[in-house]
Amino acid sequence: MIVFEKRPKEGESGKDLDKPKCGSCYNGKAPPSGCCNTCEEVHQAYQVAGMAFIEPDSIEQCVEERYVEQIKDQEGEGCRLIGRIRINKVAGNFHIMAGETIKRDKVHMHAMHHYYPQNYDFSHTINTLSFGETFEGQSNPLDKVSKSAPVRDVMYQYFVKVVGTELHYLNNTVLRSNQYSVTEHDNAEDAKNNAALLALLANQKSGFFVVFDISPMRIIYTQYKPSFTSFLSSSLAIIGSIFTVAGILDSFIFRAERAILAKHEIGKLH
Repeated sequence: MIVFEKRPKEGESGKDLDKPKCGSCYNGKAPPSGCCNTCEEVHQAYQVAGMAFIEPDSIEQCVEERYVEQIKDQEGEGCRLIGRIRINKVAGNFHIMAGETIKRDKVHMHAMHHYYPQNYDFSHTINTLSFGETFEGQSNPLDKVSKSAPVRDVMYQYFVKVVGTELHYLNNTVLRSNQYSVTEHDNAEDAKNNAALLALLANQKSGFFVVFDISPMRIIYTQYKPSFTSFLSSSLAIIGSIFTVAGILDSFIFRAERAILAKHEIGKLH
């Protein structure tokens, strides 16, 4: 068996090799451990401090992990998102945008950096989007919606009106969920043949937005089972209707027959 002995570098002692590594967090806010040993940990430290991650190519951990190169290698790739979002029952929005997410002074921002791709394609397909639990007969207007952007850097906006829905079942269980209607807007088609608007799109925040508003109304569905007396009265009403229609038809046929016979008798007299 061959054993490789790690020797200290110039300026290091043997004891230094035994110490756990503690990387710098640079200008970010260090975690309780005080160390940032990976590029992601440095990035998180910057986010906690509300600072943009502007120059990862000057951070040792990121250089070692080829962070910038990995970001550039992802250009042209897509993504698949699956999950749940907990929201308050007030108007708001959720969105997918390019750029780094920064929260500064309770303001949510997206920062674009020089090492990011410059153009983004927000073509998308919504497999399913619902508010709350799904139930039989529920209609989600955004399910299977697909958009293909004819130009880059388009902002897709879906304005959703959410209405609370309750379903009361025979077993006394209650399902509380929501239904929604939607209107949509994008300026992709207008920009395709408009150079000025196309240039404007290149400078705006492109992305996918769902802007929702909660309606104060509520829809209640109640499942019920008709009683025997209700069934009997409905059946008798149907039978009575059949006899009534049959009587009308019989009367019509009888009158028609009498009229035809009368014409034949008049014909014989002549």
